[in-house]
Amino acid sequence: MFTEEIKRFLNCIKSCRKPLTSGEEERKTLAVVSAGYESLKRSTDTGKVLTVLF
Repeated sequence: MFTEEIKRFLNCIKSCRKPLTSGEEERKTLAVVSAGYESLKRSTDTGKVLTVLF
């Protein structure tokens, strides 16, 4: 899982190149995906909307 992404990241480190996406961008993506899962869990129980802060 994520083998190609890890290879690309390691190659960037070895060749001193910048990755295609920054850690900050990936953190935001993860926050949105995580909020989606949390929102699904909550909406089934309460119907409330979840606010994402990043």
